[in-house]
Amino acid sequence: MARTAARTHRRRTSSPGVGVGARRLTAISGLMAWTMCTAACTNHLGAGPPGADTSATRITSSRDPSPQTIDGLICLPGVPGVSMVSVATPIARLSVAVARPPGWKRTPRPAPELVMFAEVAPRGDASAMVTVNRIPADVDTAEDALRTHNRAIVAAGGIDLVAVADPVCGLPAELLTVTKPARGSIPRRTATMRVVVVKTAARYVAVSLIVEPLTPTTSTSFGRDLTTMTSTFVVTLDGPSI
Repeated sequence: MARTAARTHRRRTSSPGVGVGARRLTAISGLMAWTMCTAACTNHLGAGPPGADTSATRITSSRDPSPQTIDGLICLPGVPGVSMVSVATPIARLSVAVARPPGWKRTPRPAPELVMFAEVAPRGDASAMVTVNRIPADVDTAEDALRTHNRAIVAAGGIDLVAVADPVCGLPAELLTVTKPARGSIPRRTATMRVVVVKTAARYVAVSLIVEPLTPTTSTSFGRDLTTMTSTFVVTLDGPSI
């Protein structure tokens, strides 16, 4: 998979001030915590004031400004012995597929309006979910869509988010790691995400694969399964931007 990393910089994000942005972030933070997803919000996400800083959060990114599409890239082939599962979405022309490593089983979606697909590891010690989320209509570049998505993760409690440009099937995308706080019986853990942004007629959407451990220790195969799922995640458009 082609990967660009022209520069690395740190930037800190702020909680947006009082107003529409703050209300949007509050709404999505609650939704994401409930579903245990670290995905961007659909209609309630606000980008907040650009360039504002606090000491509470950190986002590290390594990427060039993302173009709308990236020429010359193709999807990686699947891994022998690992099936690829098609994921239905409400967006026409969008095709999504995720690997199902040996022993992983499909599980009910925790939030059907947000989560398109969910599966769990053989021992129940890890999960994977695919989400499709609408970015606000006033976000007009892929770079801003990815940045807005990452700010939502931080607003939901994620810390030490690291984002690396990692295009998927010619579409702008990032590979993320983020530390998520403990919730109920699920401990503090590091989630890995593959986030792809797609331009539709009305707005950008973020298609995310989220893989995370659910217990303090995981089976020895988890690292391999994590790599398989994130490296073979497929998101394509059957035609021009929709």
